[in-house]
Amino acid sequence: MVKKLIWCILAVGSVLIVPNLYSAIGGGPGGISINFIENQGSTVTQRQYLNFTGTGVTAVDNSTMSRTDVIINGSTGTGGGLVVTGTPQINYEVVWNGSGAVWAAEGTSFSFGINSFSDSQPGTIEEGVGVWKSTGNISFTASYNNGPATGGYVSFGGWSNLTLTNTFQGPTVTVANTNFPSVGGTVVFTLNATNGTSSPTATITHTFNNDRYYGVSTLQSGWTSGQVLAFGTNDLVNSIPNTFTVNPGAGQYIVNAYPSRLGTSSYSVGGFSGGFNSPQTVSVTNASGFTENYYVYSSVNSNLGSTTVVVTTP
Repeated sequence: MVKKLIWCILAVGSVLIVPNLYSAIGGGPGGISINFIENQGSTVTQRQYLNFTGTGVTAVDNSTMSRTDVIINGSTGTGGGLVVTGTPQINYEVVWNGSGAVWAAEGTSFSFGINSFSDSQPGTIEEGVGVWKSTGNISFTASYNNGPATGGYVSFGGWSNLTLTNTFQGPTVTVANTNFPSVGGTVVFTLNATNGTSSPTATITHTFNNDRYYGVSTLQSGWTSGQVLAFGTNDLVNSIPNTFTVNPGAGQYIVNAYPSRLGTSSYSVGGFSGGFNSPQTVSVTNASGFTENYYVYSSVNSNLGSTTVVVTTP
């Protein structure tokens, strides 16, 4: 049998009478409960709670409650009742938002949705080889608007759907390995949630790039992989355009390196084009064990002092 709640607030002098009418649940006796709530200025005190059932009447004294709370069939101290949160205003009504009763503007509609979805991993990650995260090393958490959720799982092409624990909120760890994609590729985790009526989704996207390296070097050519990694600055940007400022001293050249698959680049300093040698190809292995060829450019001159370099595609 469906439980129905019909209520209203009646003002009698300084006393609010809050009646509640219930149909029986599971065939039990029907009943009416009435709360007598008195306005005492800074607080609202529920003086007495009367419960009329098929077998008799009971009365329970209740404690002081917040002025902005309305208690229907219960008290703040003992529970068992419906607490309406928020502050009522003209034309407001009590609406169930999925997890509790709230005061809301008349006609307000609450929709179930995903509030947050996280795995605590950075958005852009250095490219590697083989397994990115082994079993149990990614933990998913989620929260919902106007819940609760009645279902929630994370899908990913590399393993079976992972149902979130703790009422579909997590934290829940992976039960399979997650591999690196190809360089420049992505790993996308999708949360599929439902409350039985609507089924929203949310995604987490991780992009896997290899670093660019730039800075100064005492070498103008003949670099090793380790020397490229030590140029000074690196970033996980999978493109050529860049602007950076360095301060090469005596015997130091300006250098710029990036994966050769991105193509060649052009240089300008102070609005004048040129000043850099043709690129040399160097095989570079990053800290995650991924290896690919890089184009390494060096300035024609050393000891240039503070210099801003603009790198563009040809």
